[in-house]
Amino acid sequence: KASSVKELAIYFLAYGALAEIFGRETGFSKGLGGSMHTFFLPFGIYPNNAIVGGSATIATGAALFKKVNNKSGVVISNVGDGALGRGPVWEAMMFSAMDQFTKLWDEAHRGGLPIIFNFFNNFYDKLNNNSTS
Repeated sequence: KASSVKELAIYFLAYGALAEIFGRETGFSKGLGGSMHTFFLPFGIYPNNAIVGGSATIATGAALFKKVNNKSGVVISNVGDGALGRGPVWEAMMFSAMDQFTKLWDEAHRGGLPIIFNFFNNFYDKLNNNSTS
């Protein structure tokens, strides 16, 4: 049970976001939009977009913002497995882990970006492919 309005909002957001990501009817878009329609800016949850792999670059920018401004927390990028064939996704991962963060940045900002890349099989190819292979 929530003890404050803020706590209630966090529970609502967490439940609605997870329900949407897992395709549940109780999600923000009745489970039809997935992670692309799960956002709430006051809590730092940024919107996604329909460009394949576009969320990886957006999330990397958000993680860089957190690092430069000494903000707490971790950015999670939800990306479908089909995006692994897109260059910007690989660029985002390589940028997030580049050695300059550990060797060239001052002590207060040293280390990689606070980001987790979550790749998942969204079964998109199975839904749109009628072949029997």
